[in-house]
Formats: sequence, C-alpha cells, structure tokens
Amino acid sequence: MTATRLPVLLLAGALAVLPAAAGIKYVNKSGDDATADGTPAHPFLTIQAALDAAASGDEIRVGVGTYNECPVMAINDLILVSEESIQSGTNASTIIDATGACAPGDLGGVSLSHLSELRGFTVRGASVSGVYGFGSVRITNNLIRNNSADLGAGVYLYAFPDYPASVTTYVEDNTIDSNTAATEGGGVWVYTQAVSGQSRSYRIEGNTIRNNSASLRGGGILAFSSTGIGGSAAIRITRNTIQGNGTQTAGATYYAGGGGVYASTFGYGTETIEIDNNTISTNDSADIGGGAMAWAQALGDAQHTLDVHDNAFSGNTSVYDGGGADIRLRAVDLSFGNAPSMQVEVAGNTFTGNSTQDPQYFGGGGLLASVETYRTTRTQFGFRLRSNQFVGNTAPVAAGLSMYVVADDENPQVANEFSPTEAAIDSSNNLVANNVAQDPGGGTFGGGLAAFLTAVGDATAQADVDLATVGGNTADLTGGIEISPFTDVGATSGVEGLADFTLSNSIVSSNVGIGVGGPGGANLTTDFAYNDVFGNSGGNFENTLTDPTGTQGNVSVEPDLDPDYFPSECSPTIDAGDPAADYSMEPEPNGRRINMGDLGGTTLAVPALADVDGDAAVDGVDVLRIATSFGTTTGQVGFLDAADLDRNGVVDGDDLSYVAADFGHRCP
Repeated sequence: MTATRLPVLLLAGALAVLPAAAGIKYVNKSGDDATADGTPAHPFLTIQAALDAAASGDEIRVGVGTYNECPVMAINDLILVSEESIQSGTNASTIIDATGACAPGDLGGVSLSHLSELRGFTVRGASVSGVYGFGSVRITNNLIRNNSADLGAGVYLYAFPDYPASVTTYVEDNTIDSNTAATEGGGVWVYTQAVSGQSRSYRIEGNTIRNNSASLRGGGILAFSSTGIGGSAAIRITRNTIQGNGTQTAGATYYAGGGGVYASTFGYGTETIEIDNNTISTNDSADIGGGAMAWAQALGDAQHTLDVHDNAFSGNTSVYDGGGADIRLRAVDLSFGNAPSMQVEVAGNTFTGNSTQDPQYFGGGGLLASVETYRTTRTQFGFRLRSNQFVGNTAPVAAGLSMYVVADDENPQVANEFSPTEAAIDSSNNLVANNVAQDPGGGTFGGGLAAFLTAVGDATAQADVDLATVGGNTADLTGGIEISPFTDVGATSGVEGLADFTLSNSIVSSNVGIGVGGPGGANLTTDFAYNDVFGNSGGNFENTLTDPTGTQGNVSVEPDLDPDYFPSECSPTIDAGDPAADYSMEPEPNGRRINMGDLGGTTLAVPALADVDGDAAVDGVDVLRIATSFGTTTGQVGFLDAADLDRNGVVDGDDLSYVAADFGHRCP
C-alpha cells in the first residue's frame, strides 16, 4: 500500500498555542540546502527544504527560476510567494515544474496545509492535481496549467469533517488552463463537508478558467457541497471567465455534464451555491449543461439555496439538454420533514448563441430549467426565472428556454407514505427572441420556449409565465410557446395528475410557426390573461387550445416593437397589463397600470405618453390642462385627475415636465 503524503492539520488544542513570530525564508537557484539558513545571503535551493525548515506563520519567498519538485507543507499557516509577484505582480518566471518529480502518494504539484497561501507561481506538469489544498487556503495570482489527475487536475480543494469548525478558502485571480481530469473537475474541484456546528466557505473569484477537460463532469469547475444536520456550506463562483472547457462522457444524465461548471448541493444542513457575474462561453458537454449544470437536492429538513444570476452564457453546446445551462431542483419526500426549504433563482442572465443537438430530449438551447418533486408540496420549494434574455439559441425543441416540470406522488421510498405533490416554475420578465428550433428530421416545436408538464397520481405540475416577450422565434410547428402535458393515473391513489399553464401580461408576436400551441389534453388547464398574441405565421393559437382573444384582457394587435423588442411609446401594450399587478417600479408617468412584456413592472418600462386630454397627441391643449389645474390637489376645486400624470395627488412641475418631454409626439 502506498502511503499518502498529506499536509498536516494541527488539532484544535495545538492551534491554541501562540505561534512564534513570523519569519521570512528565501529560496533561489543560487542557494544550497546543505548550508542554507533561509536568509538572503544563504538561501535554500529547493522550496521543500525551506518548507521543512519553516515555523508556523513563516513566509517563504522564492526567486525566479524553474523548480523541478512537488513541495508539501508539513505544518499549518505558511505563505509561499514568488519574488516576482511581490515586485511586479507576475507569475510567469517562477515555475514549479512537477514533471517526473512527485513521489508515490503525493497529491499535488504543490500541497497546501490549513491557513496557508500560494501566490505568484506557474505550476505545471503534475501527474496529480496542480495545487492540492486542505482546509482554509488562499490561492492567488498563479498560472496553473498542463496538469493531469483523476479529480481536480488544476486545483483540488477539500475539508474533512474533522477539520476546525470554520473553513474559508479563496481561489482568486488565477489562470487555470489546459488541465485534464480523468473523471471530474478539469480546472477546479471543490468538495466540502460540514457536520453539526461546522461552516465551510469557498470563493472562486476573478479567475480565467479555460481549455480544461474532464471525462465525466465539471470540465472547468466542479463544486459539490454536502452537510449533516446543523452544518453549513457556502460556495460562490463569481467574476470568472470560464471558456473552452469540456466534458466527454455521454448518457449519464444527472451525473454527467457541466462543460464549464458543474455545481450541486446535497445534504441535510444549510447549503448555498451562488454563480454570478461570470462570462461562460464556448464550453461543451457530451451530455447536458454545455455552459453550466447546477442543481439543488435537499434531504430531511435542509435549507438549500441555488442562485444563478447576472452571468453571460454564450456559444456553449451540449448533446442533450441545456446548451447554455441546465439548472435543476429535485425534492424527494420533503413533505415528511419539519421545515425544509429549497430555493432556486435564475435571474439577470443572458443566454445567446448556445445550442443542443439531440431531438429525443427536452432541449433548452439557452436554458433547461427543471423541477422534479416526489411527495413534496409547493410551500417547501421555489424555482424562479426572472429578467433573463434568451436570444439566438438553437435546439431541436425548446430552442430558447425549456421548462421541465415533474410532480409524482407514486413510488414512495418509504412504504405507504403518500402526499399531495406539487411542482412549479415561476417565470417573469424574460425576453425570448430570435431562437430557432431546427432538426434535419423536421417537426420541430418550441422555437421560443416549451413547458413540459408531467404529473402522476395526486400531483400537479405547473408553469407560470408572466411578463414575457416571445418574438421572432422559429419552428416547424409551434414557433412561440409550446405547452406539452403528460398526466397519468397513480397506481396506488387511482387519481390522475393535473398539468396547469398560465400566461399573463405577455407579448407573443411575429414568431414563425404557431404563437401558442401544443397537443392539449383533458387534464391540462390553461389560463391566459392580459396578453397580446399577434402576427404569428402559423396562427396565434393552435386549435387544440381555446383562443382567449377578447376575454380577460387578451388582445391581438400589432405590439409595435423595435428590432430589440422594446415597445414604442405608442405601443398598445403600454398600460395594458393586469390592473391588479404592481406597477410601482415603472417610471413616471406610468398610467397607474403595468405594461405587458418583459420590461413591464420594471424601471426599464416605457413610460406612458404624457397625453392629458386622451387624443393620442401631446400638444398645447395638454399644456393648457396642466396650467389650469396647476397647484391643485386631490379634492380641490379645479383639480384634474388626468393632469396629475405621476399620480401623487398634486398637479405640479413634474407633471409639466412630462408634457414638455413628450411635446409634439403623436401616436397614429
């Protein structure tokens, strides 16, 4: 059996001993380990010799040159830094080349101990992880490239449950390039475990992570949290460029994929994964999630949060689902816990030019969003899609956005435990435009988006789409929105599941194919309210659905959108949404009513025309109406409600300024 050389973690009792004063030890290519004392006059020749001579709290400064070794820290709380990083912030000329140097049992080209730091090196050539970190470490401003390992070829990070109560690790401002993992985490691999009373925090920030590969999952990054009851873990992946990474294994859905990023929660405690403000581009997965695969899975009474926001996903590809990203929530038997909660939000992202290939799956050229619940009610989870843009993506089905919703009350893991089950995705303020559903076999559908709703037994699968703009998308059949239900009778309950789809305050316009369609079904309920569905080449509604135009505020009129799908100030969709919806964020004058479309209810909403007299023109008559009621307040003689454009109860200078800004504007 080969012994493993692990960096030593001091026990909690030892950590209480006051360390000696920190010192500095020097290493350079002119040194001599036999005579060195670590001073500038007598430096060490090798990094390992300096580490072996160091005391906790020391800093080891390494001169430029190539060091053919695999240094291992044997004590905690050390800083390993290059002289060039101190002097100029660079890392190219101080090289730890592990080619052929690592002994059997070594885990990294550099192995870092708890409370230690690595800064300013090129680390290359390891046949194990380039950098291996235990506990709290900081890895900053390094070039980590051309390393290979089973897990975490570039960087491997792990905290055992018996580590100290609090662990905080940073991977910042590195370039992690062209590393190869035989299974997981080509660039970075994070696995954090926490039991009761422990907290774990990992932050991967400001790095360039490119051209890495993993056979199974996480070509660029794999991040996995697992907690026991009372434990907590937080992983944040932010401000990175994640580009050109990939995975190669297909056919292992749920467990393979994530060409750029693979991230997952799985445990009984409090877990948070945040993926934000990254550029995620040209990554590839042979399975699902070309740019990213992220999912939340809670057990028992866990509290899990997955937040994917303000990222740019572009040019990513997958064979199956989620060309840009595949984001999932899976809940099993949470109805039998005390107060579990799972929350997933995907917000403020752009998905452009991503693609999937196989027509037998659920598509999502831009994004596949999935909720699967088994014996779990809606009060115990939430999945929200908010203020995203899906533009110019391709897939055989659901080219822009795929919503896959499964609710199942059958097949309990615990005998005779059944519970009413709900699964739902809430979508608001999303733009779905210029996506193309294409396949050589034809019969494509869901050019813009598709909702796949599966319910078995005493269960309801639901998709709510509010304040969407779905325009300029293309498919052979349904170019705009496809509603695809599947319901089945539970073998035990004898009850058939229900599928429910709601579309409100939305614009569905100028799609090639049917605007809103799908096969229908006896156990499908639909609710259409305050929408404008217009000008779709295959008809606005498929004949399997009831056309709601003329009822519940639904219209079919030219929405007057520009090429970027902004409505003009004369658009009939302005102030045409649900009168009960919250319009308070819209800029004044907002007509005291929400706009339709993806900008409705937001600070980017197009204001209503400042037309006091209602003749669709802003002219001298409007100025006169303001002037004659100027200074009056609600209830006073002479107060004109229409002149109070901002609805603050007084006709004042603000109302006059709105008229002045629009003066001369006229709507046809």
